[in-house]
Amino acid sequence: MSGRSRESLIICRDEGLVEQVLAAAAAVRSPMRRVRESGDLRQAWKGAPSIFVGADQAAWLVGLGLPTRRGVHVVGRSADEVMAWSVPLEAAVLVLPDQAGFISAILDSGAADAGGTLLRVLGGSGGLGASTLAAGLAQVAARQWPSALVELADCGGGIDVMLGAEQVPGWRWDDLSGASGHLGEVTDRLPHQAGLPMVALGPSGRMPGPQAAAAVLRTVLRSHRVVVVDAGRGEQSSGEHWSQSRSLLLVGADVRSVLAARALVAERGWRDVELVVRTGPGRSLSPDDVAQALGFGVVGRVGHHPRLPRDLAHGVPPALGARSRFARECRTILAAVMDT
Repeated sequence: MSGRSRESLIICRDEGLVEQVLAAAAAVRSPMRRVRESGDLRQAWKGAPSIFVGADQAAWLVGLGLPTRRGVHVVGRSADEVMAWSVPLEAAVLVLPDQAGFISAILDSGAADAGGTLLRVLGGSGGLGASTLAAGLAQVAARQWPSALVELADCGGGIDVMLGAEQVPGWRWDDLSGASGHLGEVTDRLPHQAGLPMVALGPSGRMPGPQAAAAVLRTVLRSHRVVVVDAGRGEQSSGEHWSQSRSLLLVGADVRSVLAARALVAERGWRDVELVVRTGPGRSLSPDDVAQALGFGVVGRVGHHPRLPRDLAHGVPPALGARSRFARECRTILAAVMDT
């Protein structure tokens, strides 16, 4: 059985779904085996890198009573049918064919060779400053370790603009959208600001596909201790299923923001995010209240900083002053994440 221990598994009766999963596996040359018998599944359950379960087989799988594990994904043709099995299986969910591109990114075996830590910063609702937090974390990390910043937020507006680097020459996503497989070192070709390399939106404003995103992230991770991703609301594949990935969800400390974040968590099927609580005027909930409402732990908080919007409008990086309160907050968050 040792020869099969690194095969991912597909458990599904829907031939159309099976074909889509197998095609995605073939695209990245990742071994995939279809399993139909409970004995075969029990034997391969722990060792398989990833397991894809059709919604039509989810009840059967739950009935087997196998131990929960990471790397299980429920696939189906509608959000309703896959979400029904997210909690019982403690699994991520994928609606096909719309999210078929995510399968290749999940299966890309090269991700295991990347050595850095991937910090995905997600916004639980609009207007909280997730991009600002991502930029601040990357700036603070760069003072301690080789670090990079990657923009993968739809309609992000250009992380290089936020850092005052829009005129700095270098490759952006327009130049890297065709990336695939294993890339050579790209850091020297990226725009830098104060020693921080970044992959930002290009003039077209178009986001890359899952394979390009995975290829670039994997390459940057090989040469950086920390890679911070401005992941927006999780619209794009950004290494969320990789073992070295940590996902930070920025949530406002008010009822509307918490409800919006809870709806987003349910829609995306997130199981292992960590919370950063955004406080300030009109946001009076305690971090403990936010944690209890969402069912995730809190790793830090970010307060209200009246000067930040003005500084950002003039291209002043958000954590430029190492002693600023915002920089201290970012250091606290980073320490909590990197020490665990």
